[in-house]
Amino acid sequence: MHLTAFSAVFSRWRTHCTYRISRRSVRKELADVTFSTVGVLKHLLNLKTDKSPGPDMIHPRLLKECAHELAYPLYILYRKSLDDGNIPQDWKDGHVIPVHKKGSRADVSSYRPVSLTSTICKIMEKLLRKAFLDNLIDNGFVSDNQHGVVPGRSCSTQLLEVLDKWTDILDRGGDVDVIYLDLAI
Repeated sequence: MHLTAFSAVFSRWRTHCTYRISRRSVRKELADVTFSTVGVLKHLLNLKTDKSPGPDMIHPRLLKECAHELAYPLYILYRKSLDDGNIPQDWKDGHVIPVHKKGSRADVSSYRPVSLTSTICKIMEKLLRKAFLDNLIDNGFVSDNQHGVVPGRSCSTQLLEVLDKWTDILDRGGDVDVIYLDLAI
């Protein structure tokens, strides 16, 4: 279908984007990633024990049940890995397994690939993610329109915010045109 078919139903072309990308100065540089034994312990205690282990075969249940004993040794291991700039090879490996989505189990397209990686590495990734995201937020590099990765924000908060905006526009007699996209590779 040609774009003119859609343009006929629009009153006029406009954009409501209020976020502009600009060059910003860094207020707080991320010179080093800091975390604590308590942070490692928190992640160990929050592990889901029904998940499968990665290629290292260390089960999340074992890590959770031994969390108090493992928090400090893992902290030392994470700190050394960051200081040396090396990640153990076992943490880089993953086992890809097919997980049934829906439909016929005989149909290959009914499955999605899931990569099982080291749970110990996933904890380190969460510690790094928090440090990086905190730094981006502290420096003002995360838009107020961002919901997916910001703590306290989610797809639900984004939907509530956009519904509020649409309702306000409709209450004022305006028009709202929405296009939903579901992109897949």
